[in-house]
Amino acid sequence: MLKIGIIGLGDISAIHLNTIETNSNVKLVAACDIDKALQAKVPNALFFTDFEDMLEEVELDCVHICLPHHLHVSVTAACVEKGIHVLQEKPLSINAKEGLKLIQLEQKNPDTKICVCFQNRFNDTFQTLQQIVKSNKFGDIIGIKGIVTWFRPKSYYTDKAWRGKLDTAGGGVLINQAIHTLDLIQLLCGPVDTLKGNVSQLLDYHIEVEDTASAHIKFKNGANGMFFCN
Repeated sequence: MLKIGIIGLGDISAIHLNTIETNSNVKLVAACDIDKALQAKVPNALFFTDFEDMLEEVELDCVHICLPHHLHVSVTAACVEKGIHVLQEKPLSINAKEGLKLIQLEQKNPDTKICVCFQNRFNDTFQTLQQIVKSNKFGDIIGIKGIVTWFRPKSYYTDKAWRGKLDTAGGGVLINQAIHTLDLIQLLCGPVDTLKGNVSQLLDYHIEVEDTASAHIKFKNGANGMFFCN
């Protein structure tokens, strides 16, 4: 049985905790959050307020990282350097430069896995679509459209201030919501050749990050992509 730890007990942690609880092959043995009140969410696990103490004191096989975006790289690195596998919430990092650090870290530690949550890849509908595309039954893809139109109230940003700031979130709708659709588009069409787009703010939320983006994507296989998110 794999011994699991979780770092960060915010909103998304509920999904991870439920999955761990219903998996007979794993057991949650340790959890960490700076808010001691959240210990109630993990009554049967050792609780820490400092993740470094948790990594030092508890023998773990894998750690789930459910932290604000800007902490993903440093905490993932700390786990990998101790030989602990990582299941990290998206995004990989807040920018490409930091993302490359994790790629290099994984290359230096081939026996330790870093996994990033892109769970929509496992939707039955998408997997069926992938099979259809791979079969080439209807020919090559010549165009693809991705649209993400969700609502987030102003409280989404004010209650968790890190979400609206570039240095802690890395971006807005692109990196937080539409990242899943961008991932699926690239899985279907392959590598991107060129991209031209724009980002903007349509709502008066007084945040640093974008709430709207659109782009024309040209793929190396010749397909055209139209993308819009808000």
